[in-house]
Amino acid sequence: MLNEICSKIRGCGSQWRYAEKLWDGIGRGRPVVIVPCDITTNHDPATGIGELRVAALAPLCCSAIGVDDIRIVYPHEVFRPTDPIDMGILQEEFGDADVILLGSEITNRISSVALELLGKDEPWLKTSCGKSDGAHWIAYQDGIKKFTKYQNEVDIHPHSMVEDFGLFVVRRNCFSKDKNTDARVILFYGAHTHGTQASADLFFSILGASEVSKRHRVNHPSSWNRSVDGMVRITPYADSDSLSQQNSMPVPMRLTRRNRQIEVIAPSYLKGIVIENPVMAGLISNVTSFTRFGVTRYLLLRVWGYFGILGVALGAWLNSPPLMVASVLFYFIQRMVKEKNW
Repeated sequence: MLNEICSKIRGCGSQWRYAEKLWDGIGRGRPVVIVPCDITTNHDPATGIGELRVAALAPLCCSAIGVDDIRIVYPHEVFRPTDPIDMGILQEEFGDADVILLGSEITNRISSVALELLGKDEPWLKTSCGKSDGAHWIAYQDGIKKFTKYQNEVDIHPHSMVEDFGLFVVRRNCFSKDKNTDARVILFYGAHTHGTQASADLFFSILGASEVSKRHRVNHPSSWNRSVDGMVRITPYADSDSLSQQNSMPVPMRLTRRNRQIEVIAPSYLKGIVIENPVMAGLISNVTSFTRFGVTRYLLLRVWGYFGILGVALGAWLNSPPLMVASVLFYFIQRMVKEKNW
């Protein structure tokens, strides 16, 4: 029993450590700006329910990993729909921030500019999405093109959807004047709103982030948390107790259904990462989960530093140089751990 408990603790600690390596640097000394699609009344474009969930819960995750300055900015607050794109304004608004963009180039003007800028530096980074014959599709590198799937071809509606796809792209902030900036631009978008939510889910869930971190760091050790991208598939399932007992019949992905599986299908070295029951679902348990994670992280990475300060004071009071030296070393080691996130 004790070995089993210790194993679980080590496993959780390892997941946190690798997840934080993927998140490392987000919001450090700069704001995090989340940019969803504009909310409209004619649904062209519109902020989908998936994006709303991400916009609502991503700040909790950012706060849990120590980000203090989190902002939500809609494209219409930067430009009117009829205004031309002004790069000077984009550099001023987003150049010194970590930017999280929700929605594709079709629905989010800021995402469109970001993908265009990234494409100039990396022509091979070809990601896009669209709609044809009522069905949404999304394309990734190497000619991978996926269509959303429905229970039947007649009833094409989000409530009858049984499979959707999303993309995540992490790069250096393309709006920054500094080409060597540590700031990042992070894009989450999908063929449909479920795909957008799924791609963000993978990045912000502890399990998903830790698995991406482990695999990507091995394949790209020089810039592994500044340059990562991939495609995910999201499918609903009937039995929440076991992924292996999925219903053989397609289950509609209604907005109220919580039992969902998210699987990375590209690139090949990330393929096979699977998470279930997304953290971006609008559940109070997910809010408390982020809160517990933030408290635990604070205790592990910040409170311990106060013991070093207390040890120095105690050593001075007891006239004990060894205690003072040990406390100073303890303090600086703790600071190094905190800054490097283990």
